[in-house]
Amino acid sequence: GKNMEKYTSFIEFAKKKGYIIELNGIWVPLAVAKKRINERRKSYGRPVPLSVFNKAVSNIPLCFKTLQCKADYARIWENCSCDSPKVLWDKQQGWVDDQCENNKKLGWGL
Repeated sequence: GKNMEKYTSFIEFAKKKGYIIELNGIWVPLAVAKKRINERRKSYGRPVPLSVFNKAVSNIPLCFKTLQCKADYARIWENCSCDSPKVLWDKQQGWVDDQCENNKKLGWGL
């Protein structure tokens, strides 16, 4: 979220060089994200303050929404405790699963 200008510059530079841009966003329930933060802290001492976590929760979807407009392809993946990640949203197809209204409530606002 805090690096949107940097990523915007990277995307614009790469597009001028002829690259195709694919943007991938990862979504997990907040409870799962907090659990993973605690596991990382216990495992290798990487603490994430709650203020940083909360800022990311609000900034990342907003930045994704802006950056996806500049990308050729964009997707949001669900990355929970499942067999493999699942596409929730695709720039060309919109909300992929049958829970479109629930997904809009996730905060991504696409």
